[in-house]
Amino acid sequence: MSRSDLFKSLADRGIVLHGKNPEVVLSTMLWRMKSEIVRLQPYGYWVADKPFEKAGYHPDEPYGPQNAKTREDSLI
Repeated sequence: MSRSDLFKSLADRGIVLHGKNPEVVLSTMLWRMKSEIVRLQPYGYWVADKPFEKAGYHPDEPYGPQNAKTREDSLI
């Protein structure tokens, strides 16, 4: 899910993030959760320990075009 979609989903659930730019605050929070959240281009953010077939992401395998990226490279 994209950062904007995630931000909207949190707001819809009554979760308020504070700061000058709350979406950037969310982005920073996601970046700090590198072991739990990955960013899969062009799909958005995903739970790191769950496969995402559409993106070709498997937690225990290299990720990226022709497996050029490692899982760590795909982290936020």
